[in-house]
Amino acid sequence: MIVVLHEWENDKRLNPKSKRYITRHPQAEEIIKRRRAGASVRQLAKDFGTSMSTMAQTIRNRL
Repeated sequence: MIVVLHEWENDKRLNPKSKRYITRHPQAEEIIKRRRAGASVRQLAKDFGTSMSTMAQTIRNRL
């Protein structure tokens, strides 16, 4: 399992593809903690009330 952490400045970072700023997910620390502990994307999505695709995108882009 790999969790990629990006550099954030003031809870924002520049998306290299779109050149737009992405804001950091407000519960990023909790999502990272649970993912490192072995939680599946499905379980995280259920716990945080999102779809699996939204949680996967959050993990890729906003942590």
